[in-house]
Amino acid sequence: MRARHCFVNGEERALGTGMTISGLVRAEGLDPETVRGVAVALNNTVIRRNEWSGALVNHGDRVEIVTAQQGG
Repeated sequence: MRARHCFVNGEERALGTGMTISGLVRAEGLDPETVRGVAVALNNTVIRRNEWSGALVNHGDRVEIVTAQQGG
């Protein structure tokens, strides 16, 4: 059986069965329950935070996780 993959911020990642946006955010080292200033897009569509736990990531999907940063 072929391995399943998705792309997170342009980098290929192995994809587990039933992986959600919440799971990917957690795999990136962020706690999806408490993190602030983070937006997630799945295949160029922004996913609302309250939908992360139900939004499945499929083979070949592209996910962008963007973190707001202060500075100047």
